[in-house]
Amino acid sequence: YIKKKYFFIIVITALAIISYDYDRRSVMLGYLVPLIILLGYPFIRVKLIRTCMFYIGALIPIILLFLFVTNKFNVFRFMGEEYSVSIDENTRQLTVDSRTGIYKDVTEAIFESNEWYIPYIGLGGNGKVKTTNNGAASVGFENLRNTQEAGMLNYIQYGGIWGMIAYGIFILTASYKALFKSKNDFMIMMGAFLLFKFLYSFIEDVITLNAHTYYHFLWIGMCFNTRLRNMTNQQIKIWINSFL
Repeated sequence: YIKKKYFFIIVITALAIISYDYDRRSVMLGYLVPLIILLGYPFIRVKLIRTCMFYIGALIPIILLFLFVTNKFNVFRFMGEEYSVSIDENTRQLTVDSRTGIYKDVTEAIFESNEWYIPYIGLGGNGKVKTTNNGAASVGFENLRNTQEAGMLNYIQYGGIWGMIAYGIFILTASYKALFKSKNDFMIMMGAFLLFKFLYSFIEDVITLNAHTYYHFLWIGMCFNTRLRNMTNQQIKIWINSFL
């Protein structure tokens, strides 16, 4: 879609950011996954592969969450080192498990609540959980936390099962429309990236007041946009180059 000089500038910049600090996992993955989508696109174009990719990507985090809540399997413990209730952000290594603690705090508060309705509707927009397993309280609170590093955990904390379903349907619908209802390669790749964003919301991807959140919802809006999805590759090329 763009001239080769811009292509190489973007790819080299992305590779430089990826290799700058391997302990900053979100920054690294935010650039690495689009590169994988770009290189693997000849396979993604195959509808059967896209279909399998979409349903596997949508189901895996739900299954893993269920296994975590029922104490059957903890993917974070499997992939990383033993978690600690006190994580030093300045010395955190790539493989350190910094998620088990917050998951235990939220799932214990929501799914093990004495109130029958809490698992379904959560604690509300101002809901807080104890930091029994995480140990890091929110600023201004003692032994309480009103927000978590994992975006989807916040929806579960505030809105319970229905909060998770609502956000999941929102982003997965955008991904599905882009993957299967687009006439150009650009939007198909965008759909694949949003599928990753859904998966990654169970690990990080907090929605807050910053530039990343602005672009996050811009990408979702683009995937819902019928006009963009109906553009041909040539029309997308003209549109993208109008910015350059």
